[in-house]
Amino acid sequence: MSQTSELDTQTALVATLPSRIFTRSGAPVDTRDDVWAWTDGPFDARLDFRWYAKGFDAFVPALKLALVPFVKGYSCRYADNLDSAFRHFTRIIGECPKASITTKHIANYAARLLAHERWRLGTLSILLQKWVELGLPGVEPQCVRFLTERRKPGNKKGEAVRTRNPVEGPFSEEEYTSLYSSVNAAYGQGELPLWTLLLVRLLLACGGRISQYASLKVCDFDSASSVLKLPQAKT
Repeated sequence: MSQTSELDTQTALVATLPSRIFTRSGAPVDTRDDVWAWTDGPFDARLDFRWYAKGFDAFVPALKLALVPFVKGYSCRYADNLDSAFRHFTRIIGECPKASITTKHIANYAARLLAHERWRLGTLSILLQKWVELGLPGVEPQCVRFLTERRKPGNKKGEAVRTRNPVEGPFSEEEYTSLYSSVNAAYGQGELPLWTLLLVRLLLACGGRISQYASLKVCDFDSASSVLKLPQAKT
């Protein structure tokens, strides 16, 4: 692809970028900015596209368009993970592809990952699947087929629960009872404020994520029915 045609493609893609989108939490984002920053509940998101250089900046317009659906419909951490996956990919392969990312680039990247890093292929695969699905230039469709056919190990799930890990696993019945009693006793002796007591009780009763409790608003509690609607943090 010539330099002129690449410039024309970038210009055309920039023109298709919506001037403003809204995140799942309702925050506005101007997609034509070099930095996307917004607040999603208790978290601050920041995607800095100025990081891409040495030819990879040519992929930024398509990358932005691929990320738009995730910014609009998913958590900020998810969108950040996808951008980080592509950033890690570009850093590892080093030399920028002349036209499009091919299966050769993906294979070289996979071969250079350490054992504990192989989960990164799964995250990269999600981004590239959306990239190809939207018909954006810069990634050959064969890359998606290569990634889906390749076994992508993820983080071990459920191991802490199965092994009853005393640090990373769930509370045992004894720990649960002890914590509940200790918090009640500390509040009764004036050592804990009321908000701490309430938060611990909510945590033990609902098992939600900290981000869900941090996102609670007064309107989430229906005093008539005494029902608490815990905000959704993960689909």
